[in-house]
Amino acid sequence: MNFLQLDRYIRDLQRSGFDTVKLKVQLYRKFSVPLLALIMAMIAVPFAFLVGNRGAMTGIGVSIAIAVAYWESERCSRRSATSTCFRP
Repeated sequence: MNFLQLDRYIRDLQRSGFDTVKLKVQLYRKFSVPLLALIMAMIAVPFAFLVGNRGAMTGIGVSIAIAVAYWESERCSRRSATSTCFRP
């Protein structure tokens, strides 16, 4: 499903009284995942120029650490958003 189809489907299910939390998470991921590459590139550019006394590998290592931290936080957020323990 593309974004508009999924949005329409979610609205129809909500009107019918179904739980749409998991579908909403998928809808928002359709925006966040493609933007990840752009955001990571903008964050990594300053670290790529850390060639001074620390060396280039430090910048690459910091960039990889930031990417892994982002992916882990996204995974944990997705898991907590679809669990039943945080429902109002």
